[in-house]
Amino acid sequence: MVKRAAIVALCFGLLTSRVARAQSASGEDLLIRAQAAADDVDYEQARTLVTRAIAEGGLSAGNLSRALRFAGEVAAALGDDKAARRHFVQWLLLDPNAALAPGVSPKIASAFDAARNEFEKIGGFSLSAKVARHDGTARVTVEGHDPLEMVASIRVHRAGADDVTARGHSVDVPVRDTESVQLTVTALDAHDNVLWTGDARVASSVVEVDRGFPGWARWPTWTAVAVASAAAGGYFAWQEGRDEDELLALHRESSLHTYDEARAIEERGQRDALFANVGFGVAGAAAVAAVLTYVLEPGGVEVRPVAGSGSTGLSAAMRF
Repeated sequence: MVKRAAIVALCFGLLTSRVARAQSASGEDLLIRAQAAADDVDYEQARTLVTRAIAEGGLSAGNLSRALRFAGEVAAALGDDKAARRHFVQWLLLDPNAALAPGVSPKIASAFDAARNEFEKIGGFSLSAKVARHDGTARVTVEGHDPLEMVASIRVHRAGADDVTARGHSVDVPVRDTESVQLTVTALDAHDNVLWTGDARVASSVVEVDRGFPGWARWPTWTAVAVASAAAGGYFAWQEGRDEDELLALHRESSLHTYDEARAIEERGQRDALFANVGFGVAGAAAVAAVLTYVLEPGGVEVRPVAGSGSTGLSAAMRF
């Protein structure tokens, strides 16, 4: 009894294993078996297998096109023109350049021609992916022309993370604001077969701000201002010296000159002295600005020379 029970258990295990392998057969395996059944002129079995291959899902875009073509050919061979046209139209949507092999039967060719006419009326299948950020997520939306509404869900793949799948045409993918990532977007049919694959990029929502100075406010500009102002101050200081010498000479020969002449020279000397002070003051302020902008440029500083009546100063505003 023990041996008999062991043998029964072994046979049951082998049978269960075979059933499990049959149930888990890949779509590609089912297509191969469907083709073998068609070669044996068993079109009913071929249709059952290809229908099952599509319904179980997981087919790549290439295998789905292959399955739709074969399903259309089998349906036409069985006289089901409506189903044949439906399969052929779907095939053409995925592959607009699809064509039957030479020498197919007139029934299959006729169904395919009808499908092509329908395809030309409804237009092609064209999709694209759009991305919009919102509260720490990136909403990926697939949009475009899907005349038969074949797209049932989308799947988004990101390197190093689990795929995100959602029914409909949009899915939210967690993405940090500082991240810039590349996504692979896949449109799936109702059975999770691949209809289309495209790429989408999620740009970082954090804008890098250039905190450096604009060109006109960098240290070389202030250095040039300092040099030019110092030169101008030196010129007016020299002119002031000449004015003083001229005024002294006039005083020594006062009997030969009028008061108005002396007053004019004195006013000119005061004006030249003011210009000299302003020039030297601006030169000093610009020199300080050159140093500050050179040292503190990453944080930002704004320096302005201030000149008043007979005096100069420096205004500085720094940002860290």
